[in-house]
Amino acid sequence: MIDGFTFVIYRYAKAFCVLFFVGIYATGTQALPQSIETNGLSLNIMISSVMRHYQQVIAHNGGDGYPENVKNIQILNAKLDTKNDFIIELKLSYLERNKLKIQRINEIFKFDLNKNLVLIGVNRQKTQTIYSSTSLVEFNIEYYQKRSFAYAWMAFLDNNLNLPLPRKNIENAFYQLEMGVNRYAGSLFDALNKRNLWMGKGEHLLRNISSSTINNHLQLILIIDWKGVNSKGKPSIAKIKQIIELEKVGKVYRILNIKEQYLLPSAAPWEKLLC
Repeated sequence: MIDGFTFVIYRYAKAFCVLFFVGIYATGTQALPQSIETNGLSLNIMISSVMRHYQQVIAHNGGDGYPENVKNIQILNAKLDTKNDFIIELKLSYLERNKLKIQRINEIFKFDLNKNLVLIGVNRQKTQTIYSSTSLVEFNIEYYQKRSFAYAWMAFLDNNLNLPLPRKNIENAFYQLEMGVNRYAGSLFDALNKRNLWMGKGEHLLRNISSSTINNHLQLILIIDWKGVNSKGKPSIAKIKQIIELEKVGKVYRILNIKEQYLLPSAAPWEKLLC
């Protein structure tokens, strides 16, 4: 007979074994949603394009259908329709005659599934202008630049190598990989080969991103959900923490170091496309 205290210890020990010895968690249930059909290409390619679009809108102070003097953009909601179009609801702040205004905008991002998910157009559906004294300071150009990079990196990890991450900006990165009892430290591409061998094939979803500056380098901390099929052919999930050290070269980031660790996964469903 097992008393209550011993049972609690057993449960935590069992959870620790999943984390320490497995790294990824095999599950017979569909804990995460079915893949969205994108002709085998990563959904993260689409999301990175959306982030890069808003980065450019802020960089160019609006225009091309947006108000002039755009300062910040906040995405309120994002979803995919049955045609694989991204439907975005956002708030956009801008200055007009020295007064801060905010527009609420609904727009659709259209992608060509036959051409590597190339963005082919943005169609504005609804616009409403309101006055406001509150600025959306957090949602600036750096906000979207970090996410554009992070989602492009997710697509790269999804084995979609034809995306805007120049090889020269990633190939010299040092990669520390800790997956349960499996450990590796070395070059990025050797680490990814080990990772694919140990982990299997699947898709990544960015759940949280935070950043700091250390020694004049940007450090991104990513929390990622993964679902796929492990090396034994079983449906699996994982929760991953990556710490990525970046150096800005011109308008792009160069990866210097990556540290990847595996956390105890959650079986909760994916609730959002964007973080």
